[in-house]
Amino acid sequence: MMSDQLPEGWVWVRIKDVISQISLTNRKLHQRDYLDGGSYPVVDQGQKLIGGYTDQDLLVPCELPVIVFGDHTKAIKFIDFPFVAGADGIKVIKPDKVFFAKLFYYFLFAIELPNKGYARHFQYLEKEFIPLPPLAEQERIVAKIEALFSQLDAGVAALRRIQAALKRYKASVLKAACEGRLVAQDPADEPAEALLRRLGKAPLVDDDLPALPEGWCWVRVGEVAEINPKDALIRTLPDSLPVSFVPMAAVDAYLGIVLNPEEQPLGKVRKGYTQFSNGDVLFAKITPCMENGKAAIAYDLLNNRGFGSTEFHVLRPCKAVNAQWLFHFIRQERFRSEAKAHFTGTAGQLRVPITFLSNYQMPLPPLIEQQRIVVEIEHRLSIIVEVESIVSALLARSARLRQAILKQAFEGKLV
Repeated sequence: MMSDQLPEGWVWVRIKDVISQISLTNRKLHQRDYLDGGSYPVVDQGQKLIGGYTDQDLLVPCELPVIVFGDHTKAIKFIDFPFVAGADGIKVIKPDKVFFAKLFYYFLFAIELPNKGYARHFQYLEKEFIPLPPLAEQERIVAKIEALFSQLDAGVAALRRIQAALKRYKASVLKAACEGRLVAQDPADEPAEALLRRLGKAPLVDDDLPALPEGWCWVRVGEVAEINPKDALIRTLPDSLPVSFVPMAAVDAYLGIVLNPEEQPLGKVRKGYTQFSNGDVLFAKITPCMENGKAAIAYDLLNNRGFGSTEFHVLRPCKAVNAQWLFHFIRQERFRSEAKAHFTGTAGQLRVPITFLSNYQMPLPPLIEQQRIVVEIEHRLSIIVEVESIVSALLARSARLRQAILKQAFEGKLV
């Protein structure tokens, strides 16, 4: 980023010529030894300012403030409090007295380092040049940067509050839908129990269950949806038949849709994968995908055949259940919270068992009301998505403005 022209009184300096490194010999704390609380904060190369705590007196011997640089992650932190260094991969550097430490810290963000993955990056950083303004001007630049950043921070905080409010509103929409408060009931609708009995299925009768709106009834999910169905015809189809393949990564947890499914020949995916068809509901059963809300309805499958990750449960609704109603029901925070409480398996391999889905008690509205509910849910969620998109764009813009401010400061154009 070095240019030929600088403001009067400014000079270019190489970073390694204006810093000193603080020795961390025998003073690094392994991550496995971090505590959730303790006497001393631990600063490492993670994105959080403080990675953990410790009661071990391994404080870095330095005059504060200092800059912590993540050698692998390229994280940059301004530290003005006593701390313990997390192992490994950090450099603790102290700018020389020719530099106002806070300005040096801000200038580092204006440097574009090569991305070398998990390799070490300090070797590139120390070779970079940065401008050195007169000390008095440095203080004015920092004051201007922080005044502008303060305004940006206030705007970002407001946008984060909007995001949180939208998340709460989305949860309230789904909750109201599942409690019969989202749309009005119509006495002319065929009651859910009547339709179930016509289909040879039984509602759940339990006096301890909460009362439901008129025409609704309680059912077990396994009574109205076939879970992990098998297609016997698969064995008779040719290996060359094109089918859709959905890896877990293709399910968008935010939107609840399948993005860019793959086309595969049936022979490649016939065995060892989960089967599903158009209209089936996919539900991620493994942590953390389940908690993140990974679920979707299968649509537009090639030859009506889909295969995917074995970490999906598949729910095939019967004629008494609208697939979109079932999809929105399992996307509720309450449902996912209860599913998490029933995880089985070991850490990192925790899964929702099929028995949880089969036995889960679900309120079932009349089929016609389910359709009205789905229309209203989709309408409200579309508005939420639109507002969230605007908020995300504004947050991205604020990040660009922050970089623009630093660029102006770096070029001597801010004050």
